[in-house]
Amino acid sequence: MRNVSEAIEAILSNEVAEIPWKTGIMGPQFPKELTGFICCDEIQYHALDKGGSMATATFAVQIICPNPKDDPQNTTAVEDYAMKVRQVLAKERKLDGWASDSYVDSITFATPAGTTSIGIAILKFVVNYEEE
Repeated sequence: MRNVSEAIEAILSNEVAEIPWKTGIMGPQFPKELTGFICCDEIQYHALDKGGSMATATFAVQIICPNPKDDPQNTTAVEDYAMKVRQVLAKERKLDGWASDSYVDSITFATPAGTTSIGIAILKFVVNYEEE
């Protein structure tokens, strides 16, 4: 699973370099600047006839902008970044050979209390890969 997380981080760091990316299992910490987090929420295993297992990992790929109301451009910036990340991940479905398939299942947007600007986007990213 670590190889899958590292592949996601490498792809996003290369293709969406304007966002600093971090990986973790425990979830994101509220950043001081625009930051992307790649967190594995769950792994399910399915036995294969030939031995080993097929794993399905669900990741929360989170883009957090801590002060969206201070910058009027952030109203659409987080949404734009989320759509860019979705497009990048759609192009890289095999994650440099570490996955058999992957896809963005959904995107959730949230706003901090007291503002109408989007402050966070959470992409539910599902990755299928074989594990021995």
